[in-house]
Amino acid sequence: MTRQEQLVQEIRDYCAAHANPELAAKYARYFKEGYDSWGLMDSKSPIWNEQKEEWTRRYNSLGLKGFLRLGEMLFTSGKYEEASFAFEFAMDLRDTYTPRSFQRIGKWIDSGIRNWGHTEAFSGSVLANFITDGVVGLDAQVVDARLVAAGGDGEVDRRVFEHPLRVVAFDARRLRRE
Repeated sequence: MTRQEQLVQEIRDYCAAHANPELAAKYARYFKEGYDSWGLMDSKSPIWNEQKEEWTRRYNSLGLKGFLRLGEMLFTSGKYEEASFAFEFAMDLRDTYTPRSFQRIGKWIDSGIRNWGHTEAFSGSVLANFITDGVVGLDAQVVDARLVAAGGDGEVDRRVFEHPLRVVAFDARRLRRE
């Protein structure tokens, strides 16, 4: 068993042992797109403070690459808290972000961001750090949608995010000064 698999198992065992179905039901009303939760989203819960800190300390040797792989594994369950842990661990490793890790995090979009809560957390806490730290840039381009559609395969690249007023694409490279 890999260290990531050990940590995934520890997280799931902890969540199962401390599950709160009543709290899960309470928060489910805010998620019209679906909400599969252990019921541990109370910010006062020890899982978000002491327990997360303990896991971070014990598994620190995984580094960014290991924690990104862990995130991919956590997203497979569909449980809200498990995906939230992926975000939390990634935020702790902000100072080690690279353009390659930005591309790797794109797999999380493909495999598990399922609701507005995760979209908000991902955008505001993980994606925003890549941009503000200059790991990825925001190069504006005007693209004729008719030309792209004619030559494309009809799929949206995971580096492209839809916004109600426009489509934004993120380029995984450091900002340059001119």
